[in-house]
Amino acid sequence: MLDNLINFLSKLEQNNSKTWLDKNRDEYNKLRDWFKFFVEKLINEIARFDNDIGFLEPKNCIYRLNRDVRFSHNKLPYKTYFSASFHHGGKCQKDDVPGYYFQIDSDGILFIAGGSYMIESKKLLRIRKQIVKDPQELKKVLADKKFVRTFYGLSGNQLKTHPRGFDKDHKDIDLLRYKNFTAGYQKLITNFDEDKLQKNILKDFNTLLPFVQWLRGF
Repeated sequence: MLDNLINFLSKLEQNNSKTWLDKNRDEYNKLRDWFKFFVEKLINEIARFDNDIGFLEPKNCIYRLNRDVRFSHNKLPYKTYFSASFHHGGKCQKDDVPGYYFQIDSDGILFIAGGSYMIESKKLLRIRKQIVKDPQELKKVLADKKFVRTFYGLSGNQLKTHPRGFDKDHKDIDLLRYKNFTAGYQKLITNFDEDKLQKNILKDFNTLLPFVQWLRGF
């Protein structure tokens, strides 16, 4: 079914319209059901190593295919990827809630990420103050061999200058400049089967666990 999903998304990318999707609604529904079952299996396995996630409902973890075009110049109605995220309580309703995310796109590329995105200002200030107070805990997480080998480091957006109220010459200014704390990577999975995909996602979510746990402290 993974190959079928990538093929469907590739066709959707070329025919991104409600008319086309309506004509192919049966195929979409079958793929959606398969993805829901796949996400359910992931939830059960994530709960084995991350007790804070718990047993979530797949429907609360899966993102809609419809794009929000209200504030976008791109008015195409549908995303060309299937995606899901895993947070305490379900799909992230606030973008700064620490958790895990993955998506599969029309080119057969898997994107895996974790952390906190679009962090609320008061929480971001608490994170920065903790880095000033004790940077070693976060540095230890980021220096872990598995983390470095998989994610290379943080991938969140950074300020061009230093954050207000912090010394521009602080020894950890590179960490303090982050506006969101995320890590992610992409991988081509056109030669994967479902079992290999599941093992890959779970292995990398497990690698993200110490980073996610650190962020939960704020």
